[in-house]
Amino acid sequence: MINLPQANFVGVLFEFNNEDEYNTISTFMKSLQDEGKRIRSVGYFNGKKMPHYFMQKLSSDLIIPKQVNWYGKPTSDFIEGFLQEEFDVLIDFSRRNILPLQYIAGLSSANLKTGLYGRNNAIYYDIMLHTSPEVPLDEYINQIKHYLTLLNN
Repeated sequence: MINLPQANFVGVLFEFNNEDEYNTISTFMKSLQDEGKRIRSVGYFNGKKMPHYFMQKLSSDLIIPKQVNWYGKPTSDFIEGFLQEEFDVLIDFSRRNILPLQYIAGLSSANLKTGLYGRNNAIYYDIMLHTSPEVPLDEYINQIKHYLTLLNN
């Protein structure tokens, strides 16, 4: 088991509902890149079209509901490439169960996967944190970062 400071390649799954949440996640990913880590991410936005503030990059992709089939499987071409990546750590920052992101987490071959606590989520994640949607995203990110730093220290 590897902790976050030891990780070289980090996968990030996240949901965002507004520009502030997107910027909070982007700031976290930028801080990991500044530490020399390689990052690849997939976000989920529950809107009809991609928001104007989302910056498409080679390492960052976005799913919207029209890119998900009727049983929750994301249908975008980039998903297969994401699933083939061998992440040291995969972090799902969703604060509620988002089926397309759980699908990705469940099929990922990451060495360590962390996400939202839930009775049925143990099949997706190795480490789960209990939180509610009311917890500010930056606080939730700090909690995950804290616990992933303590592991195997």
